[in-house]
Amino acid sequence: MGLCLLLSSCAAEPKREAPVAVNGVIDLSDWDFERDGPVELKGEWRFAFQQLVQPSSYHEILPMFSERVEVPGIWTEFYEDDGIQNESSNQHGVATYLLKVLDLRHDSLVITGGRVQSASKLWLLSEDGKVLSSPIRNGEVGDSAESSRPCHYSFEPFANFGLHPKGHHVLVYQISNYSHYKGGIWAAPSLGLAKDIHGETNRNIVISSGMVGIFLVLALYHLTIFYTRRSDRAALWFALLLLTGAFRELMTNGIVETLFLNPSRATSELLYRFEYFSMSLIVVYGLFLNTVVHIKWAERAYYVLVLLGMLISLALFSDIATFTKSLYLWHALIVTTVGVSLAHLVTGVIRGIQYSAALLSALCITAFGVAHDILGAIYGVELYLVPYTSIATILIQAFIISKKFSNAMDERDAKSQELLSTYQQLDDELLRRETLEAANQQLERDNEIAAQQLIQADKLATMGTMVAGVAHDIANPTGLIKGAQVLAAESRVRLKDTVLALFEGDTSEEAEKLRAELTTLFGELEKGAEDTILGADRINAINSAIRNQARSEQILSSVPIRELIDECLTVVGHRLKGISVDVVCPDDLVVDLIRPQFGQVLMNLFSNAADAILEQDGDYEGQIKVSVEALGDMHCALNIDDSGPGVPPELRAKILEPFFTTKGVGKGTGLGMPIVLRILEAHEMKLEIQDAPELGGARFRIAPASNA
Repeated sequence: MGLCLLLSSCAAEPKREAPVAVNGVIDLSDWDFERDGPVELKGEWRFAFQQLVQPSSYHEILPMFSERVEVPGIWTEFYEDDGIQNESSNQHGVATYLLKVLDLRHDSLVITGGRVQSASKLWLLSEDGKVLSSPIRNGEVGDSAESSRPCHYSFEPFANFGLHPKGHHVLVYQISNYSHYKGGIWAAPSLGLAKDIHGETNRNIVISSGMVGIFLVLALYHLTIFYTRRSDRAALWFALLLLTGAFRELMTNGIVETLFLNPSRATSELLYRFEYFSMSLIVVYGLFLNTVVHIKWAERAYYVLVLLGMLISLALFSDIATFTKSLYLWHALIVTTVGVSLAHLVTGVIRGIQYSAALLSALCITAFGVAHDILGAIYGVELYLVPYTSIATILIQAFIISKKFSNAMDERDAKSQELLSTYQQLDDELLRRETLEAANQQLERDNEIAAQQLIQADKLATMGTMVAGVAHDIANPTGLIKGAQVLAAESRVRLKDTVLALFEGDTSEEAEKLRAELTTLFGELEKGAEDTILGADRINAINSAIRNQARSEQILSSVPIRELIDECLTVVGHRLKGISVDVVCPDDLVVDLIRPQFGQVLMNLFSNAADAILEQDGDYEGQIKVSVEALGDMHCALNIDDSGPGVPPELRAKILEPFFTTKGVGKGTGLGMPIVLRILEAHEMKLEIQDAPELGGARFRIAPASNA
């Protein structure tokens, strides 16, 4: 879910570039919150180090802010002790930020407090110093370590900014940091409409809670797998890794801290230690990999990393400033673990070890997120990717573990069955089995030959009355007719010109009447000649379709399905008298088929549909509808609907059996539908008999076996 939101946000249309603060002033006079959305108050704020400036008139407090600092960022350059910069303490103390907001032009705005890793308080003032709302608090701000109570992580608080919504406003941001190595505003406050600010906050809560839920559910699932099969420790290590991910997400999303109504300084520091300790558990991932893709040198490397993680965790017993300053040690452990894991899996891929490639793909996704987040922690980037990339990675790895567990169960069952079969089999049973297998193979070969012969014989029987002695002999007379019509057309033109020339210049009534009659006669002759040419073309089309369907090729070829349907309708056209046929099929759809065999299927189904319609009592025009749906990868689904009486459900299975027919005596052999089934099986297709939704008769649906 988080990954989908991340990708969708990346693909969204870029928003208008927001203004930034310059010299402690940000101008929002041209910013439309309805159209442009919330704006982060980034840029150059005024800064007073080691001072907790109290809210007052802007002109009264402005002289106290002699420095400027970028937000978001950390203070690093404003602590001096007797003129000498003290690098070990330059993150501790108090500070006040000041920002003037010009020309707000919208009512009922909401402001968030941004994000800090220490205690903070954000005041909202009018230019004359009037407090517009209760301050946004994060912990308790104090001028000493004893009076200051930091807050670990929390969802960004917010306050209404609408008492005096228009005009110039002032933000006074107090921060006290006596614990974390890096002090300052990590994420700038945001200003926007209530619906946007609240929506973003709720979205963060849903994403974070969703990830925790996914981690916990998958962890429980894999603990169950481990309980079922104790020898497979991959599920155990992976469950511990998932619990670590859920634990860390709880540490960093503010959920745990909000459980404490008024967390103490000791509670916040304890949460810090838990968060950093969770980074040491990254080595559990290496132990998991080694149980799935076991390589000896990698196993020794992971044990060294486990020892290294324990040593780094000793830093947690120091004060918070010390171990947060040592964040690079945990980063080094994470990077080293990822690097060893990559080398481990690349070795597994080279050696052809199962699951290595899938695990390597998952690890690359995680490595990208880890690299991004480490750089984010160093340079203050707010968007962290590990929670999102972890979801995709964990789902891949969960599938691998489940597949591994399933394969193990299948292997166990197979071995048990094999052992049982070994004890039950005797020498004479083995000999009989070999004899039966040889006979069965021969029977299958004979059956295949017989099936091919039956298909060819049925095709010849179906087309025999139309093809025998006609296909070859028709071509020459048809060509003679067309050639004679060409000569006749030329002679007719000359005759017309000659006859009409006789009346040239004669304007008498009798001549005009005779000229009109001759013109009519010549027109009728031309119409008759056109009908003759049309009939000859029709004969050629039928002859071509018959010859195509009479071929006996046995290989797949790319066939335009609309052309094949029209060809088959031409062959069985004499069976479709009084029946309207509607074909819905893309003209450019090409399908891999054995052309004459699939044509035989279509002709059988068209003929059956026509018979069903014509056997009904009454004088009405029947209908057949052929619809084709492209399924991609040179496949399609084909429906043949008719307006006949339909096929009752109790007969649908029987009509597919050999020698069963619903036609009268002498009208059906009962072999057409079984042959259709065999041809479709050779094409890896299925035939379903349904009710035609529009025409009210039967629907014969042909589709790939996997999609039927």
